[in-house]
Amino acid sequence: MKNILLIGLGRFGKHIAIQSSQLGHEIMAVDLDEERVNDALPYVTNAQIGDSTNEEFLKSLGIANYDICFVTIGGNFQNSLETTCLLKELGGKMVISRAERDVQEKFLLRNGADKVVYPEKMVAKWATIRYTDDHILDYMEVDASHAIFEVEVPKEWIGKTVGKLDIRKKYDIPLEKKVFVYGGNLGKPQGIDFLIECLHSQENSKDNYFLIVGDGTEYGKIEKFVKDSNQNNIRLMKRLPQEDYDTMVGACDVGMIFLDHRFTIPNFPSRVLSYMQAKIPVLACTDPNTDIGRIIEEAGFGNGCESNDIKGFAECVGKIMQIQDVADKEWNYLNKYYSTKTGYDIIMKHFK
Repeated sequence: MKNILLIGLGRFGKHIAIQSSQLGHEIMAVDLDEERVNDALPYVTNAQIGDSTNEEFLKSLGIANYDICFVTIGGNFQNSLETTCLLKELGGKMVISRAERDVQEKFLLRNGADKVVYPEKMVAKWATIRYTDDHILDYMEVDASHAIFEVEVPKEWIGKTVGKLDIRKKYDIPLEKKVFVYGGNLGKPQGIDFLIECLHSQENSKDNYFLIVGDGTEYGKIEKFVKDSNQNNIRLMKRLPQEDYDTMVGACDVGMIFLDHRFTIPNFPSRVLSYMQAKIPVLACTDPNTDIGRIIEEAGFGNGCESNDIKGFAECVGKIMQIQDVADKEWNYLNKYYSTKTGYDIIMKHFK
């Protein structure tokens, strides 16, 4: 709470009184006009009728006791200037005066005003910036070089942190598309031929983008496909710095797993855990003996199909973005099956 001296109770001064009162400040209001003083009484702590150009009158108010002195006299610049000068001479800590013209602003600053408000100029600038741009909701100037803008959040930014947006921009990954990421080995066990078929099946997709990060014996095969197909919704990267990769996975929308359809022994790909830690849904294309697809569907944070079923892959792509509360479901699953306590209990069972 601040102690405020408000001199001048015209329209602008009255609005200062109303806003200051709503913020809980103590206000002493002064004006020559008795009617204006009476109108302001509901919004101020105290009020006096008096001439602010009278030094003795101002001394009686105890100027040094106020945190802020507002001079909002309109239509009489001489009185405004004299009042501003006297307030500073009498120990005003912060004197803020109103100007109605550019030249008045200069005189006030040279004669005691710490700050000058120029309502018409300020509102004109605010209104021009606010209403001539379709995306600016509000605007506040901090100083001559800095301003704060309230803007409409682009649809593609919703639900993403600044860090996630930055990593996509850094590697030129579209912000407006749903990004499906695969990270890891690109070798025989991943069934690269099927991965290529899946990517090719999505060549006409305008909403989805596929990021493949990895290396291996089959890298050349997928690299050739990307170059020959000239498909514009695929990005192939051999490697990323570990920190950038981890951030990138969290910035994507879906994590993908691929295993060759010919596997006869069940597998549990470790990268599913990194996707879960990143709190993104998982799309698993695996052999019929690996049950990770069934597990993630039952747990409610992914979809799965066999890795020879292109139609199944397309259906998974269509359904996976409809999954709700992925982060909570993955956290609950990790906590239930992969906590330190769970691991300890499983190990100790073998010693009983």
